[in-house]
Amino acid sequence: LLKAHNRGVIGVSRNLGIYNAEGKWIAFLDSDDWWYPEKLEASVLVLKNGADFVCHSEDWVRDGRIIKTVKYGPKKNAIYSNLLFGKNCISTSASVILKDKLLEVGGFTENINAVGVEDYHLWIKLSKARCKIEFIDSSLGCYRLYDLSQSSNLLEQMKSEKWVIYDHFNKIHEKSFFDYIRLLKRIFRIYAATFYRWLEK
Repeated sequence: LLKAHNRGVIGVSRNLGIYNAEGKWIAFLDSDDWWYPEKLEASVLVLKNGADFVCHSEDWVRDGRIIKTVKYGPKKNAIYSNLLFGKNCISTSASVILKDKLLEVGGFTENINAVGVEDYHLWIKLSKARCKIEFIDSSLGCYRLYDLSQSSNLLEQMKSEKWVIYDHFNKIHEKSFFDYIRLLKRIFRIYAATFYRWLEK
């Protein structure tokens, strides 16, 4: 058991676990999610066939009831440009990753501006580093949903996601006019999604 005084920055705790892990692969499990018994066996089988990173489908649960099954990916959505200018298509508790790949990109960001979306920041880094990702259509775990509709939570989530986009975009050395157009579209979609969720509350 490792203790971390992360002051709300989850990347600190995740990195502590990664750097102290002795195994070849890292599997994440947030405290309120859970895995099905066959999750690790199915994931490792894909990893042993040459993948660096595998993500499986999940059942989304609210109030103890499965409301839908979400399939992540597909692979074309997980390439660098599509993750950056599209949207997150990967779930942390559904992921198993080669430890060396996590160390290669420096693990999770510990920047306080990325709180809540540090996983998305990492997926973009891994994709840029040409990490080989595969997706499993079978649902091998559950992701628990909570109410994120409070205005303060929505605004914080929006600001964090914008920070991730700009942090990666600013590291692109040669940007085209088309890149700036895609950036504007991506930011607009973040605002639109936040407004839509605010209307639902």
